[in-house]
Amino acid sequence: MKNVIVYLNGRYLKKSDAKVSFLDHGLLYGDGVFETLRAYNKKIFRPDEHFKRLHNSAKKIYLKIPLNSIKLNYIIYKLIKLNNLRNAYIRVTVTRGPGEPGINPGLCKSPTQAVYVKEFKGYTDGIYSKGVDAVTVSTMKNHPEAINPSIKSCNFLNNIIAGIEAKSKNAFEGIMLSREGWVAEGCVSNIFISAGNTLLTPPPGVGALDGITRREVIELAAKSGIKVIEKKFKKNKLHESQECFLTNTLLEIMPVTRIDGKTIGNGKPGKFTKLMMKKYKELVKSEK
Repeated sequence: MKNVIVYLNGRYLKKSDAKVSFLDHGLLYGDGVFETLRAYNKKIFRPDEHFKRLHNSAKKIYLKIPLNSIKLNYIIYKLIKLNNLRNAYIRVTVTRGPGEPGINPGLCKSPTQAVYVKEFKGYTDGIYSKGVDAVTVSTMKNHPEAINPSIKSCNFLNNIIAGIEAKSKNAFEGIMLSREGWVAEGCVSNIFISAGNTLLTPPPGVGALDGITRREVIELAAKSGIKVIEKKFKKNKLHESQECFLTNTLLEIMPVTRIDGKTIGNGKPGKFTKLMMKKYKELVKSEK
C-alpha cells in the first residue's frame, strides 16, 4: 500500500506515523477549525479564500494559527508533490492542541496543525446527469447565536447526526432547517433553488455557511445575467421549485431532482443548474 505523506506540526510524516495526543482538545471537545480544498491538475483552487476563512474561523474561537497563508500554500504544494498527485482532496485542520481536560483554552500550550492530501477522482458524470435525492431532516441547525455558522468548526456533530438521518432514508444529502423552519443548508453543502427567472439561496443568518463555491455560483450567475437573491424560504418552496442544486468544494454543483420523494421540475437537471455547472467547469479549467 502506498505510503501517504502528511504534515503534522512542522514535520512531513507517513500517515501511519502521524499521531496526536489523546488529550488533544480537538479530540476531547471538537475544539478546532478546518478547511476542505481541492487541487485540479496540481493547482489548488481558491486557496486564499479558504485560508482567509480558516483564519477567520480560528479568530472567532480565540485560536491563533501560527501557519500563515504563504506557509500553508507551501505545505500543500509540497504534499501534492511528495504524494505524486494531480487532482487532490485537501484537508487542513487546526485544533487547540494537547492539554489537561477542561474547557479553559489556557490548558493548551500550542495548537495541533495538520494537513492531509489524497487523490480525488470526483463523482461520475452519470450522477450529475441524473441528479440526486435529498430529504429534509428533523435534526435542526444550531441557532446562529449559539454557534456562529461562519465558523467551520471541528465540532461537526450537528451535521453528522443530520447526515445519518439522511442516509437512513437512502438520500444523497440531508437538508437542515432552522428552529423557525427556514431552509438553512445541506449537511455538507449549500443549497440553491429556482423561483421563476431567479435563483434563491438561504442567507448565512439562518445558519448557512457562506461557502466558497456558493460565492462563486453567485458571481457566475450575475455574470450570466441570472439574479440570485439571498432569501429565507421554507420547506414548501423546495417542493415547489423547478430546479434545485447543491454546492461545495468537492461536489462543485450537484443537481437535486427529488426532495422528500417529490420530483423537482421534470425530474432532470434544469437550465440554470446546467448553465452553472458549465460555467463552473469553465472557471476551474481557466485557472488550471
